[in-house]
Amino acid sequence: MEAELDSELGYEKQERRLDDSSNDPPKNYRNGYSKKKVKTQLGEVAISIPRDRNGSFEPRIIGKYSRNADGMEEKILSLYAAGMSIRDIPEQIKSLYDVEISPELVSKISEKIMPQLTEWQNRPLEAVYPFIFLDAIHYKIRENHQIVTKAAYVVLGVNLDGYKEILGIWIGEIKVVSSGLVC
Repeated sequence: MEAELDSELGYEKQERRLDDSSNDPPKNYRNGYSKKKVKTQLGEVAISIPRDRNGSFEPRIIGKYSRNADGMEEKILSLYAAGMSIRDIPEQIKSLYDVEISPELVSKISEKIMPQLTEWQNRPLEAVYPFIFLDAIHYKIRENHQIVTKAAYVVLGVNLDGYKEILGIWIGEIKVVSSGLVC
């Protein structure tokens, strides 16, 4: 919803900007948050909805009077992670939820998870994992005007307490040679 408000106002949080037409400050800007409880995949959650000074901002991801948020943002991220273009995702969201979003909003939502992704990639791992599993998912993508097969390798470790952890995910290309597959 922060990304939606950024998109509507035309500037990001903490950024001060003048209107293009004059030296006056922007006619509309952020004005705190309102609280709301919504049902999610994890149960009932209290969320903070950003507000604007004029009261014209109505979030599309979780509508003004909606009380159910079954992971639309996660759906957007999963469509993006699956390789769908930023231009195609709004069409899918429109057909699934009857909600119109812009490609710019999809881009901003995907950018907001990058710090979390970097933090996960740089987290410390345990010294010992008694069990390690390796698996791969094969998929086809268009690369340099050709369809190529890639594999997403996932390494899962079970720590000494018996909890599963994803240790890493790597993308590799699969090459077909006369004697079989080479990864």
